[in-house]
Amino acid sequence: MGDAVNLASRLEGLNKAYGTEILIGESTAQMVEKSVLLREIDIVQVVGREQGVHVYELLGRADTSLPQEQEQAFSFYAAGLEAYRGRRWDEALKLFKESLMLWPGDGPSRTMADRCQTYQKTPPPEEWDGVFEATHK
Repeated sequence: MGDAVNLASRLEGLNKAYGTEILIGESTAQMVEKSVLLREIDIVQVVGREQGVHVYELLGRADTSLPQEQEQAFSFYAAGLEAYRGRRWDEALKLFKESLMLWPGDGPSRTMADRCQTYQKTPPPEEWDGVFEATHK
């Protein structure tokens, strides 16, 4: 139980960085994916872990209907995340900004857009695998 509680604590702290309310890890996402609506946010290496964990935002129950603008924004976000992982910073930034135009309050889009701007100036090392290293608990 120690590792699960530790990860939950780290994910709770990441909510501030992404502007989200509830983040869950991949093992929890697999357990609840049929009953809740999720979107992938990032792959993060949290303090105390050596490997990255896929992180998901809990959006609501599976039967939740999102506004069309929000669904479109999340679609742009998913495409931006793919471009980001492919080191295509300009494309990813454009997609995250498109997401923000449709859903201005989307914290993850803002966070990832900022990160793309940073990586445009100072790219991560060639061996970077798309995992963001969270340095704070």
